[in-house]
Amino acid sequence: MSPLEAYFDEKPEPLKGTLVALKQIIMSSDSQIEIAFKYRTAFFCIANKNVCYLSINTKGQLYIGFILGYKLQHPSLAVEGRKQIKVYYVDPNEDINLEELQEILHEVVALY
Repeated sequence: MSPLEAYFDEKPEPLKGTLVALKQIIMSSDSQIEIAFKYRTAFFCIANKNVCYLSINTKGQLYIGFILGYKLQHPSLAVEGRKQIKVYYVDPNEDINLEELQEILHEVVALY
C-alpha cells in the first residue's frame, strides 16, 4: 500500500469516507488535477504546482487548504491568520455542500 493510499485507509469513519469523497470531487473538477502525497498529506496539483491539500487541524477539524487562497473571494473560505492559504472546513458528520465546493474549485482552477 502506498503512503497516499494509507493516508486515506488509516482514518476512522466517517472521516475516511469524507476524505475519499473530497478526493473524488476535487479530482473530477478538472482533468489537469493530479494527486500526490507530500508533507504527510494528500496534495492536488496542476502542472506540478500545488493547488490544494486535505488536512485535519489540532482540533480534529477536516479542511481543504487552498494554496493561492489570498486570490479567492468566496465567503465560505476562512483566513485563520494565514497570509496566503485560505481553508474550507468540511464536517464529516454532515453532507458536503457540493455546489459550494464546486464553485470554489472552479475559481481555483481558473488561477492555474
